Amino acid sequence: MTPKKSARFNVNNRVRVRLTEAGRRWHRKEHDEFLLANPGVNLTYQAPREDVDGWSTWQLHSLMSTFGDGIHVGGELLFETEMEMIWD
Repeated sequence: MTPKKSARFNVNNRVRVRLTEAGRRWHRKEHDEFLLANPGVNLTYQAPREDVDGWSTWQLHSLMSTFGDGIHVGGELLFETEMEMIWD
């Protein structure tokens, strides 16, 4: 049965989220762990770019890959629960 309201959205499309402080720490930790697992790689950490209201833009698959392991019921929120979907 098709839901009364639905929209198709590709995981390559972009979303906007507002990271929490825990999310910013998680993002940095992911970078640091990548460098530890890949000696010889020299990448300078770059925090996600946020607009004046704290929104950052991600491809949905990248957001899921970056924060997925840290998202679970009862866990600390890594980004606010409301997001904006972007259709180009």
